[in-house]
Amino acid sequence: DEETQTLYVTVETNNTAFALAVIDMGSKTLTSVDLEGNPPVDELFGMSWDPDSASLIGLMQNLATTGATNASASEESNGHGVNLISLDPMTAKWTVCALSS
Repeated sequence: DEETQTLYVTVETNNTAFALAVIDMGSKTLTSVDLEGNPPVDELFGMSWDPDSASLIGLMQNLATTGATNASASEESNGHGVNLISLDPMTAKWTVCALSS
């Protein structure tokens, strides 16, 4: 976030856990590390700052069953889609929106 000089970066806290680190670039201090999250931080890909919404945005895989049927089969297809994920740093609230194909 250029305006507030804040850097958001994914870090590995151990061999199996990821977290979102928030760094104040002005004072060069680590302000927080979010170990927990819904959705988990390690599902966030292509992280970027969106200055229009003042939020962190990225993508996450959507593996939920869609309920739609495959044209060549009579069974439900697994939703190998993509979700848009965003984080409002002021409220620490995550939002997940399915992207349509």
